[in-house]
Amino acid sequence: MDLTNILLDVIEQFTKVYSVILRKPYITVKVQYAPRRDRSGKVTQEMIAITIINEGFLENDIKRAWFLTSFKRAVFSELLDSKMPLRVSGRDRVTYFMPSEELKADLNRSIGETIVQAVVLDSIEHKYLGRVDKVVQEEFAK
Repeated sequence: MDLTNILLDVIEQFTKVYSVILRKPYITVKVQYAPRRDRSGKVTQEMIAITIINEGFLENDIKRAWFLTSFKRAVFSELLDSKMPLRVSGRDRVTYFMPSEELKADLNRSIGETIVQAVVLDSIEHKYLGRVDKVVQEEFAK
């Protein structure tokens, strides 16, 4: 792990503990590579798992979710837009699986654009950012 990721993890943990102590809403967003496989172990469909975790004690309404590219361009997903708005109760999580082709079609591969962050907007207009797993970034770079 490089120093930047370690520093970002420490800041994220500090923010989470601070929010829990003060009973403020806090949402964690995780994006991971989750391919579907057949019985022989061969990948049949490349999928991306988006997990929205409510770290607080109160319910939180999620209005919108999208992704940011390495060039800070917003990429929206039809699957996520169709599921919004959603309500996540305290200490609960919601996971959506979407085909990676949906996001790959929106990326400009000639300049090496990839997905680097996931963004969630809640009902009080607060944005929560989540880093994208390195495996997902490598899949989009192919």
